[in-house]
Amino acid sequence: MGISGIFGRALDILKANPKIILPYFVFTALVGMLSIYFSLSLAGSVKGAGVNTIASFVSVLLVMLVRLAPLLISVTILGILVTPLIVGMYIDIADQGCQKKTVSLRKAFEVAKSNYSNMFLLSILVTIIWIVVFAVLGVVFALPALMMGAGTGGILLLIVGAIVSIVVLAVLSIYLYEAYAVVVLERLGPIRAVRRSLQIGRQKLGLLFKVLVLTVLVAIGFVIADGILVGVVEVVLGLSGHSWLGLGIGQTLNFLFSSAFSAWIIMIPVVFYKEYVGKGKAAKGRRK
Repeated sequence: MGISGIFGRALDILKANPKIILPYFVFTALVGMLSIYFSLSLAGSVKGAGVNTIASFVSVLLVMLVRLAPLLISVTILGILVTPLIVGMYIDIADQGCQKKTVSLRKAFEVAKSNYSNMFLLSILVTIIWIVVFAVLGVVFALPALMMGAGTGGILLLIVGAIVSIVVLAVLSIYLYEAYAVVVLERLGPIRAVRRSLQIGRQKLGLLFKVLVLTVLVAIGFVIADGILVGVVEVVLGLSGHSWLGLGIGQTLNFLFSSAFSAWIIMIPVVFYKEYVGKGKAAKGRRK
């Protein structure tokens, strides 16, 4: 199976089991509705206050953030707590889908629940790794460039830093690509999962780079297509005097398609593992 076949296999699982978008749809709709509510509230406040300068806009924005802080904090905490469970479910869904046509959401939930602590700790560990890497890149490139000012040396350092940062972040993405999948598939703890993912990344660097590039291209295409579709729906209904209906239908479509796309992308590391990692382990096991 080629790299495009990995994406196709994950898409086949989604098409055979459209119900699997439900967990992500509920989560996305919750966060999305909050975002819409915040945007509309901000727009109403800006209009009501007669904002006409950047300073007055920032002032209104700060007031809105303070007023909605408890809600924003609650949803953020909920997202942090729920995301490891959702990701764990889709990893098991993909695992089931690679073995049989029909998948069970209940089984996926049970598997995700049993691996929740390791998935949650892994998310913290991965976040720390990313923060450390960004901090190091900032200290090495951004900080000296700012100290050098807007001269040629500072600009060149920023350009070099941007290139190095892209390479470093791409390699790190590849090395951590299978971390969440192996927590469930190999029943590993967070530290061992990162080590295992690094091992897979080193062994399959070229293949995973192709997966990463194709994922980025597909994501860009999806964002453009989704934006055009939602925009057309909202504009057409808005021009016909049904702005709220257009907003509702447009954003519902956005939540629906985004959920399907996210479910698809989350399952790809599992299909990759099954095709390029799991088969190798099985072959080694048979030779022993």
